[in-house]
Amino acid sequence: MIRQVPTQIVAACFALSGFALAVTTALVSSVDSSAAMERALVAMLVCWVIGGLVARAASVAIREHIEEYRAERDGDIDEVMDAEVLNDTITVEAT
Repeated sequence: MIRQVPTQIVAACFALSGFALAVTTALVSSVDSSAAMERALVAMLVCWVIGGLVARAASVAIREHIEEYRAERDGDIDEVMDAEVLNDTITVEAT
């Protein structure tokens, strides 16, 4: 059983997207390869931080919404929602 935190997954997706965009932009503009890689790595780091912040904000908003939903319905959803959803974890089984 492997556990991944959704904020880390979203941050990694942002980082890889930023890196790919920076490399593609460098290839199109014919920039020196070492300068292109430096810029791509900086873009990856910046996008990772931004992705982590966006994912954390979404996680907090979702948690608050679930808690409000449960409070409105007096806990009727307890058998549907798994407790791990509120702990920011997703369980994935490796095959």
